[in-house]
Amino acid sequence: MIRNGFGSNAPGLMTSFYAKLKRLRAMGPAEVCYRIVADLRDRVDKRRRFGAADETSESFIRRMAGEAGTVDEKMMRLFNNARQRTFFVWQKQDRNALLAGVEKRFAAGKAATLSAADSFLKNKFEIFGKPVSFAETIDWNFDPLSGRSIPLVWWRDVDYYSSAVVREVKYVWELNRCQHFVALGKAWFLTGDEKYARGLLSQWLHWIEQNPYKMGVNWAGALECAFRIISWTWALQFVKSSRELNPRRYARILQSVEQHALFISGHLSKYSSANNHLLGEALGLIYAGCYFPELPRAAEWRKSGFAVFERELLRQVHDDGVSAEQAFGYHRYVFDFGILAALAADHVGAALSPEARQRLLKMAEFYAAVSDDFGCVPAVGDDDGGRTLRLMPGDADAGRALLSTAAQFFQRADLHPGPGDYEEEAFWLLGEDRAPAERRKASEQSTLMLFPKGGYAAIHRDSPDRQQLLFDCGPLGLGAMAAHGHADALSLTLSVKGQPVLIDSGAYMYLGAGKERNYFRGTRAHSTVVVDGMDQSEMLGPFQWGRRAACKLEKADDHAGRIIVQAAHDGYQKLGVRHRRRIESAENGWLITDEISGVGIHQIDAYFQLAPCECSLSGHTAQCRFSHCSLEFVMHGNGGDPIELCCEQRPFSERFGEQKKHPVLRAGLSIKAPFILKTRITVDAQVFH
Repeated sequence: MIRNGFGSNAPGLMTSFYAKLKRLRAMGPAEVCYRIVADLRDRVDKRRRFGAADETSESFIRRMAGEAGTVDEKMMRLFNNARQRTFFVWQKQDRNALLAGVEKRFAAGKAATLSAADSFLKNKFEIFGKPVSFAETIDWNFDPLSGRSIPLVWWRDVDYYSSAVVREVKYVWELNRCQHFVALGKAWFLTGDEKYARGLLSQWLHWIEQNPYKMGVNWAGALECAFRIISWTWALQFVKSSRELNPRRYARILQSVEQHALFISGHLSKYSSANNHLLGEALGLIYAGCYFPELPRAAEWRKSGFAVFERELLRQVHDDGVSAEQAFGYHRYVFDFGILAALAADHVGAALSPEARQRLLKMAEFYAAVSDDFGCVPAVGDDDGGRTLRLMPGDADAGRALLSTAAQFFQRADLHPGPGDYEEEAFWLLGEDRAPAERRKASEQSTLMLFPKGGYAAIHRDSPDRQQLLFDCGPLGLGAMAAHGHADALSLTLSVKGQPVLIDSGAYMYLGAGKERNYFRGTRAHSTVVVDGMDQSEMLGPFQWGRRAACKLEKADDHAGRIIVQAAHDGYQKLGVRHRRRIESAENGWLITDEISGVGIHQIDAYFQLAPCECSLSGHTAQCRFSHCSLEFVMHGNGGDPIELCCEQRPFSERFGEQKKHPVLRAGLSIKAPFILKTRITVDAQVFH
């Protein structure tokens, strides 16, 4: 039965039907059987859910705590045991000394936390840059983009792919990850002011009341349940000594944690869906098993969580440290998952394997190699704007926090991006610094760093202008879906003096972007060549690809300061052509050679995505002025004939949910293959005012 307009009776029946047919293309027989069985199981579960009363807190306590005594006595024992446990490094330090150190070292971070917590007490939030507030109580099912609440129906009946239900479900889920709970708990820990604990527990219990088990959009994803367990764990550890937390409230929270872990264990993202979601879900089980040991199935969740996590980490991350999803935002997610899993393993005396820890180190080394002087990386692939754990309010410095944490966790000062408030995240995770907080030094000579499995070449030019170029010559994405990859083969990004000049256009939004989703992950949104207006790989759905380009690194040479990298892809083989790109370091810049081999007449469009700047055209030359440098572009075709350039304003997205316009250089011509296009980029590192 379909209720409240959800499911196959919702608007867009045929669209939904064809989307499901396309989705089947990514599944094998075993996955189809698995999903049919899971669907039948959930249908039976739904009937049982509506045919029986919910388990009360009292019956939950009786079932869980088998010792003699009344329910109140059992709850008190559980509560007292929970208060006495210490899980995190900061809990093992003298609180007064810890707070004095925070006040001295992270005064700005403390002020930011208290300011954010004060807003959260007033039900005021910012979700992907959009202010969202509630007059009295929070509507946890509210969609801020459409301005309406999503009906509270059985979780499988919530068709969050339908714009008639919710425009962009991530705006709903972001608040329901309860990451602001951490700020409220931390504010109490830093000040002892009970208003923060009172507000936290009021919102917490209200969430549990307004989101019954398996009802509503907030249960429509095991990963979202995992994020909540992580946030709840940290919030609870910050606030558990407060007078506002009592045995009955703790029992209610504990019961909901068990429900979350049960949901995750029964709805893991397997087969073609096994991407970063599965790692996050495994981490949710690890957290439930390690930090809530009184739950009857804690040992089982801990064991299965670590087993899945280690297996998937080694599968989803290449041995050169590149996330196989080919998306730098999800690279951060997976690394953060790994650090939290490693710390949980250390707590229970079951350290991650040397192979898993080495893979995490390689991830940090790759991130350092592709980051600029400020720890920021190009917006390669999808990025949903989220964080695994928000120990500091706001969205800034996610990359620098990763490198700071990695430097201290692995005792590698060379990974450290330099001093800053983002170091506070590493402090709460790891305690006192384990590595010097020294800024990474710029390379004193040109270097070429290759990541052959992940398919990236990072070139660092020496001072004075510190040019850094990233060349994408890798696969589209992970597994049968390649869900978060972009059609960006042979694209490049460039920074000068630590500031981006050639950029990736970003991701914008997912389901809420509609057709624009295809633009941002399409080939035209990247600095590469488009043939006959065709994307290199075939899009089947918002998170699914069909035919995909195979890209191969053909040459990489670093000799006497002259660097050459060459790669090719077959994404246009349907058109009878092949694209090969060669990048060479040249005096004061770069030489790019694009070879289109094959037969026939084709429309060739070469794109260069510029960071916001002043762009002027003079004859066959483009001059692009930034605040810290200028770039000059000159293009020639076969026989040295100059090619005319045009400058277009196209969309780009610096963060999830936002888009602006930026200049894009394009050289377009209809010409017979084979054809060679040469582009010379000259960099002038002069500062403009």
